Amino acid sequence: MLFAVDIGNTNIKTALFQNEELVKKIIFTSVEDVINFAKENEHDVAAVSSVVPKRLKRFVDSYNSSFKKEPFVIKNNLLFNLKIDYETPETLGIDRICSSEGAFVLYKNLSTYNSNSDNAYVLAIDFGTATTVNFISHAGVFIGGMILPGLKMMFESLKSGTAQLPLVSGEDFDSVIGKSTRESIASGVLNAQAGVVDRAVNFIKKLIAAPSIKIYITGGVAENIIPFIDHTFVYEPNLVLFGINRIFLKNKIDK
Repeated sequence: MLFAVDIGNTNIKTALFQNEELVKKIIFTSVEDVINFAKENEHDVAAVSSVVPKRLKRFVDSYNSSFKKEPFVIKNNLLFNLKIDYETPETLGIDRICSSEGAFVLYKNLSTYNSNSDNAYVLAIDFGTATTVNFISHAGVFIGGMILPGLKMMFESLKSGTAQLPLVSGEDFDSVIGKSTRESIASGVLNAQAGVVDRAVNFIKKLIAAPSIKIYITGGVAENIIPFIDHTFVYEPNLVLFGINRIFLKNKIDK
């Protein structure tokens, strides 16, 4: 049994996997609660991914102290199921790799998956503290993507970077055409976030001419943005956890 841990800036998502099957999942806010959960649930090893170094170190130290063994830490120098076609792979966020790995394995598990469909593409989109859009070719190649400020960061930057604009949230949205400053900010930010999906899909359709695009969406604020997305997609809140599991299995089997 694998205990998969995804440590974010705010929440810590965890799941127990039996091979490729997600058996149990739960979200925590503190490393201490995660360790207590691990003590109460039988597992063979823990695999962890994080882009928050201090929280990652706290987890690794606590896990090692509690279980007398090191967790499997997802790093850029591991074996991946995806081929990484990126000019600076050492700077590629491990969260982007994990969400992309998760999206591609879910895509390959579809009954409609066709290994001969060279022009199909997968988009793994994570609406979190930052918003990331990751492009994966059908051949299993991570080819790059987009990074932009996340939903909350956009709202906060308008407040902190201007003298008169208020701090608002998605709850202030009423219409695409805002009738007040609060409504206008909410509309602008929410539609900007959803707009990156349009931009990504249009790019693939027009410039790469891919006839098939499969979109997987995840992230802590994804549910706020989903109503503004016009394309067909799969919402999978555990996308990164699926990726952690697949990367662990890849390295366990091939090493």
